[in-house]
Amino acid sequence: MYENLAALQPVILAGHNSSRMGYNKVFAKFGVQTLIETIYTMLAFSFEKDPIIVTDNKTLFDKFEPLHDATVVEDKYPGHNTLGAVATAFEATDAENLFVIGVDMPFLSLVVLDRMVQSQGVAQVVVPMLNGKDICLHAIYNRQLLPIMKEKIAAGEKLLHSFYKEVPLLQLPLKENTLEADIFIDINTPEDLEYAQEYFHKMHEIDTDKVLVHHPHK
Repeated sequence: MYENLAALQPVILAGHNSSRMGYNKVFAKFGVQTLIETIYTMLAFSFEKDPIIVTDNKTLFDKFEPLHDATVVEDKYPGHNTLGAVATAFEATDAENLFVIGVDMPFLSLVVLDRMVQSQGVAQVVVPMLNGKDICLHAIYNRQLLPIMKEKIAAGEKLLHSFYKEVPLLQLPLKENTLEADIFIDINTPEDLEYAQEYFHKMHEIDTDKVLVHHPHK
């Protein structure tokens, strides 16, 4: 399956808006590493292109030795949240399609990702959907979206969903209570982090042909 990812540029959105967490969740401990290290390594293993990290404060990474070789880009559209961050990512690469994931989503479903990749070219946005909700930070975006994204930014919009109804969109529904659906965990609070840690350890015993979990060296 991995050959299908060759042209896809992985992007990690690593803004530091962590009010419910109480501290910057980008550097929250996850296993023996941090969230950002875990996700970066997972994507670097899966994709041919090295991940791009988009952050609203690049200086946070200046002395972060584990990712000293990573491409870290500062958000060109501060205050425009996920919308501005993805527009920034497009302007930092010449890739036609981006796979965008949030720094608070430490698992990657290979089954869902394969379905998404196979659907490239059908729509400008390919997004999983769970319980009627689009998972916009585990989605593929096409470069043709950049002009409308800039229009939305100029109009004061902040969220990726702001243009969904105006572009070719493919939603991939996920069945509830399945392995592929259960990995979509957003870490917004210390309780979320604790739950994800427990799930992380559980994943080590599950078929990783379906769900990718980075096993760091201890």
